[in-house]
Amino acid sequence: MAGTHRFETARSYASTARLDDLVARIGRLAIHRGFEQDRIASPMLKALMPRQRISLRGPFESSLRQRLEKAGLDANRLAYLSGSVDAELGMAHERTT
Repeated sequence: MAGTHRFETARSYASTARLDDLVARIGRLAIHRGFEQDRIASPMLKALMPRQRISLRGPFESSLRQRLEKAGLDANRLAYLSGSVDAELGMAHERTT
């Protein structure tokens, strides 16, 4: 049905936008000068992060996007990662001030 296709496309776009946003925020954390992988509280987020701060986001984000797409995380796990990244960005910022 044409109507169903339109809603599936909208859901797919929203899912892609959420993933893009998450990848960008994880990339920001990975280059943040306050980033310390061993201080990350979330085991799920820690597994996605590099061991040390990176200097270029592009290659890291590309690889991360592929890993997340392959993992096929549901909305709850994406929300959990999103909250974890926000908390860790705040802590990384505090370490530099």
